[in-house]
Amino acid sequence: MEKAGDKDVTLKINRKGNIIYEKITPILSNEDEYKIGIWVRDSTQGIGTITYYNPSTGNYGALGHGIVDVDTSELMTVRTGKLLKSNISCIKKGERGTPGELMGIIIDTARTNFGSVIKNTGYGIFGKLNDRYKKSIQTPETDIALKEEIKLGKAYIYSDVLGDGIEKYEIEIQSVNTLSYDISKGVIIKITDKRLLEATNGIVQGMSGSPIIQNGKIIGAVTHVFVNDPTKGYGIFIENMLKEEKKI
Repeated sequence: MEKAGDKDVTLKINRKGNIIYEKITPILSNEDEYKIGIWVRDSTQGIGTITYYNPSTGNYGALGHGIVDVDTSELMTVRTGKLLKSNISCIKKGERGTPGELMGIIIDTARTNFGSVIKNTGYGIFGKLNDRYKKSIQTPETDIALKEEIKLGKAYIYSDVLGDGIEKYEIEIQSVNTLSYDISKGVIIKITDKRLLEATNGIVQGMSGSPIIQNGKIIGAVTHVFVNDPTKGYGIFIENMLKEEKKI
């Protein structure tokens, strides 16, 4: 706006999928600056968990749900993004009616930049890992289980909630809904691991994307917590994330 001064500017606007152009005249404000009176969300950041890395494509999938604008609840369009390391500093435990949260510091340096964020969707965020980070991955490849293979009962999630590294925590799969209209809520899980319950009271923000493993296969990822019961939450089927990954 400083360069445009009082000259008309043309804005390109994406309104629910329709591209429109609007001409606007900047106005000199009380601060002696030219403004056009629009509110723009130009960036966002947060803590979440990588669900998987696909060695055949070099892509990763994370979160299991989309990143939405905090004010409009609309899915945010990504132009560019970075996958960065975070250090967990403390845990806000979940309580009935108030979701908990992993709190920490996001470190933005060349050494802590693990890859790019290419796409933000209802199935999660997707992108490419950089070569240096791919070489550091030591976990073995894991088969996937389709939703028809998922059984009620014991399973595990893998998550780093204490900042000391990835840990395995026991959960119980209580429901499987293969026809769920909400793509990120295919399974209902309950945290049963005493260590995790002691640390967080259950599922907290930042654990989204934690992979769910049953019978040695990855079946999905943690996506949401029940607001009125932090020990319970939802998960997305891994096959849904993999189908979306193919589109990038």
